[in-house]
Amino acid sequence: MEEFMETKTVAEIISDAMKSKNISIEKLAQLTGISERFLELMIKEKAGKLPSTPYMRGYFLRIADTLNLNGEELWSEYQRQNAVQKFKDKPEPNRGTNKEEWIKKLMNTKTLIAIGVGLGILLVIIWRGPAFIGKPTLSLEHFDDNVSVSTSSFVVKGKIDPKNQLTINDEVVFPDDTGTFEKSFTLTSGFNTFNFKVRGILGKELDVTKQVYLSTSTKKGEKQVENNNQPTTNN
Repeated sequence: MEEFMETKTVAEIISDAMKSKNISIEKLAQLTGISERFLELMIKEKAGKLPSTPYMRGYFLRIADTLNLNGEELWSEYQRQNAVQKFKDKPEPNRGTNKEEWIKKLMNTKTLIAIGVGLGILLVIIWRGPAFIGKPTLSLEHFDDNVSVSTSSFVVKGKIDPKNQLTINDEVVFPDDTGTFEKSFTLTSGFNTFNFKVRGILGKELDVTKQVYLSTSTKKGEKQVENNNQPTTNN
């Protein structure tokens, strides 16, 4: 019996025993009281359509007794072979495929993020390109070359890119959110020099020098002294 079980299935053992005793399925059904349908399923190894375990053990014991087989060994072998078959039939998790799909999804996500970031940077460059890579600009209001005034109070107005830095005579001037700035100065008699420096985000600098002439009255016969001074800031 043990030798047969090493090389044959339980169904084959039962079939061989039936042939050796010249017993048909119909006859075996009569002798054991088991329906022909269940006997056919057992011989065809259709375990999935057979009754539950308690019933099956009783069936195998009755079959073994009729065919002069060891019922307990036959039942144990059936359980072992059935467990092995279930394990073989169970689909293995396709870990490789799942991992590849996960990596593919991750790469797709990273690609979309990279594309989004790239488009964002491109839009910023297009929109703010001149501010980043171009030379800074400076716009002054009513400040032509060689301006001449007769009062010492003088207001400088203008506009720059709000991202840039402005200094007037080495003093930092802070524009508002739109880049507009305004600064009051007290002029001295003669020429007053204004040096404007606008520094861009990447370090490029615009350097502009303007002069304002303050004309003061002189007595008859006296010459006006022409100085070249920097005005005084009015805080």
